[in-house]
Amino acid sequence: MFGKSYLLDCYGVSPDKCDSMELAYRFAEELVDKIKMTLFGSIIVIHAPRKNGEEVYKSKAGITCFAPLIESSIVLHTLSETGFISLDVYSCAPYDPRTVFEFAKQTYDFTDYEESVVHRGINYGLASK
Repeated sequence: MFGKSYLLDCYGVSPDKCDSMELAYRFAEELVDKIKMTLFGSIIVIHAPRKNGEEVYKSKAGITCFAPLIESSIVLHTLSETGFISLDVYSCAPYDPRTVFEFAKQTYDFTDYEESVVHRGINYGLASK
């Protein structure tokens, strides 16, 4: 196996937390340390576009946060209007998804969630037939 992706979908997050670019940045920054990974560049946080102070795509208003890692990446997407967060942590280095879950719960205080782990590159490194 090459690595794993931990996928966490969070519901019932306050719109203010979903809309906070600083919170997303700090979450990614601290999560990198908590799972003992290494940043491979700058953390990028982007807010959905606004025009004249109004959301251009109201149903998609929120942020995307990307933290490139030597070991792969952390990606966070939020939808402010519905209080939804989608978090993907992919790494070729070992880490505990419980650490990710607990820190996400502490930071975003969601009321419900769905999670899964996907094992990546199951046949990586095996001889070709």
